[in-house]
Amino acid sequence: MKKAFLFICSLLLITGCSLSKSDDKSKMVDFSSYNDKFTVTASDKWKAVSNKGELNESADIEISDAKNQKYMIALMESKADISWNYDEYSEFILNQNSTIYDVTLDDVKTTKIGGYNANWVEFKTQPSGINIYMRIYVVETENYYGQILIWTKYSSKDDVKDEFDKIVSSFKEVK
Repeated sequence: MKKAFLFICSLLLITGCSLSKSDDKSKMVDFSSYNDKFTVTASDKWKAVSNKGELNESADIEISDAKNQKYMIALMESKADISWNYDEYSEFILNQNSTIYDVTLDDVKTTKIGGYNANWVEFKTQPSGINIYMRIYVVETENYYGQILIWTKYSSKDDVKDEFDKIVSSFKEVK
């Protein structure tokens, strides 16, 4: 009886380990913008949205892991169409989003995304009474200024940070 119990425990342990290993083998997929000028990479759990404009009518890239309620959009603007420098553009975008999401965006951090300058903030917002964890990145590529927004339900905040970092850091302008 004791041997049977140990055998079953060992079998469950081995089976559990092999199941968790297979769950980690998701493939990475490149998602292109609608105009093929930008790409971002995410696991194959993420999909391009079904209908252009589903997440934002102005978005150049729209992807989601709808099953896990995770979403990302990128909105890009040609530098040729804007008279501001990057700092002015970044300040405008962050102020605009502060108003849209009714939050104070004081803790602006700097980073590099694919070698490009970027400012970013993270915050909790409550559109329609639902708690959302969101990050907004303002990025400058060689030819564009833009913003990348990535979000999920607030209760998943701690679970998504590494995944969000990987996705956003993969963003690049296609030359």
